Amino acid sequence: MSSPRQNRFRRHRGKVLAALLTVGLVGVDLALGTLREALFTRRVRQANDHVFRTKDRELHHAFVPGASVPDARWGSLTFPFHVNSLGFRDTAPREVAPVTSGRRVVFLGDSFTEGLGVRAEDTFVGRIAEAAGAHGVEVLNAGCSSYAPSIYLASARRMLTRGLRFERLVVCIDISDIDDEAHYYATNPEGRVVRPKREGLARLGNWLRKHSLVYQVAAFGWSGSPPQVGQARGRWTIDEALLEAWGRAGLAQATARMTDLAALLREHGVALTVVVYPWPDQIVARDLDSLQVRHWRAWAEEHGARFVDLFGEFITDEPAEAVLAECFIPGDVHWNEAGHARIARGFLAAHPLDTP
Repeated sequence: MSSPRQNRFRRHRGKVLAALLTVGLVGVDLALGTLREALFTRRVRQANDHVFRTKDRELHHAFVPGASVPDARWGSLTFPFHVNSLGFRDTAPREVAPVTSGRRVVFLGDSFTEGLGVRAEDTFVGRIAEAAGAHGVEVLNAGCSSYAPSIYLASARRMLTRGLRFERLVVCIDISDIDDEAHYYATNPEGRVVRPKREGLARLGNWLRKHSLVYQVAAFGWSGSPPQVGQARGRWTIDEALLEAWGRAGLAQATARMTDLAALLREHGVALTVVVYPWPDQIVARDLDSLQVRHWRAWAEEHGARFVDLFGEFITDEPAEAVLAECFIPGDVHWNEAGHARIARGFLAAHPLDTP
């Protein structure tokens, strides 16, 4: 005779098996997602990062002064990465004196300015440094991946506090800086840049990104990379819903931090230049008169800064597909050597550094 427990199991066998199957599939998904994150994404996209990147109490993250690796990687690209004594990317792990008798210009920006995927001398800052050097002007690259106006302010404050002397700061404001300011950065009362604690769905999404294979593939595809065109963080200038959801808030915070930066530089007698350029989404949409351009042009005029608009270097009569193929790392929003060359030519044409 069957026991009551056995009878209950027979009646609900389908539900029990479905529940067990679901638990098993979820377990497999989480195991594979965690393994993929550990063995694929981190290995391929950020190998050796721990050698030259580090957490930072004031800036959130920074480079390790004097670090050097011959084989940094970004996607399938391998390239040398060197950090000078100031903690800036350079062509070699060289000593750089804080004070110089000649003229000096410092560039600040995010991964585009850092130059992910290319050698330091092939970045637009490296090309500008070579051209400016012929006129006795030293150019330094203080750009670092995922920097944004909150960190530009903190970084400039650190430079000046530590006695670094320079006549001009060139800040390259990226499209993604607005997303960073809206979602990822805050400044505590001590002036340190921190990440606000994520809550709710944002916290869950971040956890799933690290552990769920289904979520990783749905969000980034098998390559583990965000798409070249269509990322929300690159579309706030052309998508009204994104602009209202977080774009305006991020732009307001970015503007406040840049205003503080302008005041700091005036106090120390340092001139300011603001540079803007498009992401692939703006190129495809031909967003030439972009909100990014209009906003920062007006801000620069109000605060006495020079303004360089490089949208026109990529939004031309050429088909967008041809520009992306020529100037960008395949499947990536970042420039290849040809893209950096366009930025350097456009900047030097608009803002030659042979005069103050």
